[in-house]
Amino acid sequence: MLFAGCTAAAPAIPELVPVAGTVTYHGQPVPGAIVAFHPVEVSDYAEAAFAETDSQGHFNLEMHDYGSGALPGDHVVTVMRVAGGIPEKYKAKDSSTLRATVEDTEKNEIPLVLED
Repeated sequence: MLFAGCTAAAPAIPELVPVAGTVTYHGQPVPGAIVAFHPVEVSDYAEAAFAETDSQGHFNLEMHDYGSGALPGDHVVTVMRVAGGIPEKYKAKDSSTLRATVEDTEKNEIPLVLED
């Protein structure tokens, strides 16, 4: 049954800003790690932005359904690496001590320094 004038609105696409950075541990780049920026504030787009680090530990975030970048604001950052070699505390939002603020600017370069 259809009703005149009742249509589902297409979901809005969030305004993302570019976020890149480098993950290091003991002063060395961390290759092959999955980095996730989890927004602290709840919004319609509360999903995380993800990236995998390259051989130099560098990453560029993307939001799966929306494209390159991340939402502006404060984030809890998690880092996982299947090959291990980094502290376990960074795997989960509840235990990660990493925090980052994504500014609403043309470029965000955020270094992530892992510590024991």
